[in-house]
Amino acid sequence: MSVNNIVKDIKSTPNRKSCHIYDYQDPTKACEYYGHDINWAVLGDSHAISISYALAQRLKKTDQGLKHFSFAGCIPSYGKANDFSPCSRWYNEAADYILQNKQIQNVVLIHRYSAGLYGGNEGIYPLLSHKKMPEYQGILTSFDALILKLAKAKKNIYVIKPIPEMGRSISKLFYEHYWTGKKGR
Repeated sequence: MSVNNIVKDIKSTPNRKSCHIYDYQDPTKACEYYGHDINWAVLGDSHAISISYALAQRLKKTDQGLKHFSFAGCIPSYGKANDFSPCSRWYNEAADYILQNKQIQNVVLIHRYSAGLYGGNEGIYPLLSHKKMPEYQGILTSFDALILKLAKAKKNIYVIKPIPEMGRSISKLFYEHYWTGKKGR
């Protein structure tokens, strides 16, 4: 397969525009993927988009479905006041929806933790600033409280480790790697 074909086949997650939100939206309107048994939920920021779709594709085979809750740049805000972050109201309502929904028994949590805790790494990638953000302790307290509450109410809780970040476009990196002859590494 040629490098052009591989790069040409790179596509965004199909429901990215329709399921991911940038402003408050009632969490009851979150996207549902496949299956009649909606017993999974994914909650997080934009890092939840691809995970939601990929997991839903897998669950589809067993007629299980998933609710997708993702808000751009959303830091863990469970139990925090609405002014803690731009998504606090939504995060609290989404988490409460998941907690109260008896059908949902499997929950995946995923965020760009480094950005919330230490700020963005744009311009210094692959390093982090190592300067704690003002919300640092609140994020940790919030996330811990949510995990503990979910663990008491649900069957399985999965906390996804941070997804590796690339400082540049995957397509550009792939081409550069290919053209410099470093194939197969």
